[in-house]
Amino acid sequence: MLGLGVVLLQTAGMSAVLAYDINTVINATNILAVAFGWLLLPHFGRRSLFLTGLISLGGTLVVLVRPLSSCSCRANKQGILAFVKQSPANLYAQGAMLVVQSFWFQANINPLSYAIAGEIPATHLRPQAIAMGRAFYVVTTVPLNQLLPYMLNQKPAGWGWGTKSAWFWLGCNILSTLWVYFRLPETGGFSFAELDILFSNKVSARKFKHVTIHDELAEAETKAEIANVSNEKTDNEKDVVQAEVYQLNA
Repeated sequence: MLGLGVVLLQTAGMSAVLAYDINTVINATNILAVAFGWLLLPHFGRRSLFLTGLISLGGTLVVLVRPLSSCSCRANKQGILAFVKQSPANLYAQGAMLVVQSFWFQANINPLSYAIAGEIPATHLRPQAIAMGRAFYVVTTVPLNQLLPYMLNQKPAGWGWGTKSAWFWLGCNILSTLWVYFRLPETGGFSFAELDILFSNKVSARKFKHVTIHDELAEAETKAEIANVSNEKTDNEKDVVQAEVYQLNA
């Protein structure tokens, strides 16, 4: 929805110039948001940031939603800002909510999705998993990008949803929040080997950060590998010695 921020703000009743100015502010704050995310990541887990980000964005969607209709009837109004009489201050408030929404999205959810996508898959399947995930993202994004202009534009060119289209994205937000709460583990602070151990032991996603990993098994496997390598070297050395003895006898 933020990709067509100018159109969204215009359908809410804002002038084209003001909508463009606010959209410029949104793009500028995105840079600061990514830098702010660098400060958050060392102090908070990936799961906590992602979940908090989704809940916060859901709240901004609830506040933002209002119908295109200029009718003052309360029964036709939706969203918190829609219960306030439409005024320049109300339009500025909606623009500010879009800025907050974009800033918080770029500070945690957007960059974290790339980090998590590289940490969740098993080591030997990571390239395939990332490629499949990216392909699924593209397949789902293309039709949504085609539908979004219809949601925002007024009739007859579009469906006339305007800012009411936020209800659609709020539904997606709720589904995503539920999935993250039950299925997304905390990957921060773990090595790839430790994550493989947690997944192989079927640890609940909500308990990853509370589990202590004992690496005796990994250490034993490492010692066994070293012993195998040493045995192989010894066997190779014996073969070389036997070959030299054979040549001397010949």
